[in-house]
Amino acid sequence: MAVKRTTTKPKVEAEENVEEVVEVEEVKDPRQAVKTYSQTVKAKLDKQEKVNIFIPLDPENPGDNIAMVNIGGCKYQIPRGEDYEVPKEVARVWNESYSKTIKATQDINFKKLD
Repeated sequence: MAVKRTTTKPKVEAEENVEEVVEVEEVKDPRQAVKTYSQTVKAKLDKQEKVNIFIPLDPENPGDNIAMVNIGGCKYQIPRGEDYEVPKEVARVWNESYSKTIKATQDINFKKLD
């Protein structure tokens, strides 16, 4: 069964955080559409400038030595506790996520003091 859809997807560019509208005329196999999208995202990430990222060890989870970053179906497994080279957008996503996690943890700890 063919389905007509209009979707939005994030552009994979560290300098711009905008959404691009994508017209999908027919989706005959949704799994293939996702795979194609992931391949497109990976190709864009591969072209980006690479930067070093350092992800600290997690004292709450001592056996967790890998941090996962997923962008558009592209999964990056980044070792904790050492410098690691990734596309600039992967570093941006990690830093944004980590900042939000730290803030949420501080808010929770602050509420415990009440």
